[in-house]
Amino acid sequence: MKYYFIIILVVFFKASSLMAVYESKDILNQVHIFLSSKQNNIEYKINEKIKIPNCFGNIQIKEKYDSLKTLEIICLGEKSWKYNLRTNISSKNIKKRQKNKLKKNKIPVLVTLVRLKRGHQIKESDIKVKYLSHIGSNNTFTKTKALLGRKLKVPLKEGQIIRERHLIKNWVIKEGQKVKIEHQKGNLLILVDGIALNSGMEGDYLEVKNENSGKIIKGWVKNNKKITIFR
Repeated sequence: MKYYFIIILVVFFKASSLMAVYESKDILNQVHIFLSSKQNNIEYKINEKIKIPNCFGNIQIKEKYDSLKTLEIICLGEKSWKYNLRTNISSKNIKKRQKNKLKKNKIPVLVTLVRLKRGHQIKESDIKVKYLSHIGSNNTFTKTKALLGRKLKVPLKEGQIIRERHLIKNWVIKEGQKVKIEHQKGNLLILVDGIALNSGMEGDYLEVKNENSGKIIKGWVKNNKKITIFR
């Protein structure tokens, strides 16, 4: 009987040693890790003298009331518990986080920094990215590179969204221009001479006439000399 009792004690202590035990200082360390993962250079102050109950199991930390000001610590062990912890987080950190949240819910578009005249050639100093809740039609721009050097068809006021219709068409291929028609059959790439029947910008889908057969086909503008009928 004595031996059985010893074996039971050994098994009990081995099982206990395998179970994660979080003391107050360990839990606070997990809190620091959690806050650092949420925002870089975050400023907060936690009372290190507070006594949080030990947890025999895993710890879960989450925001209380959708804010980092108060954290909810949950012990998932056999004797589970919950604990609310104030972080005294800096108000500037909260504002920065709220601003980032707003950005995530808004759409980035390029707008004018100043009033621009008709015929003006767009420079980098003329535009900036702005985050908006509603932008109307989607013929807008998000990349500065796509607008640099483009000329305005109409004048624009300060802060106005720049749309494709505001710009003079930047034709890559012009109507009547001789082009190469690119077509692929299996591993074979075929190039034939053609004439563009419409003007088009890069990526536009337009009609082109095969000079050899006279057949009219459609393709995508690849560059200023080539139209491809496959993508």
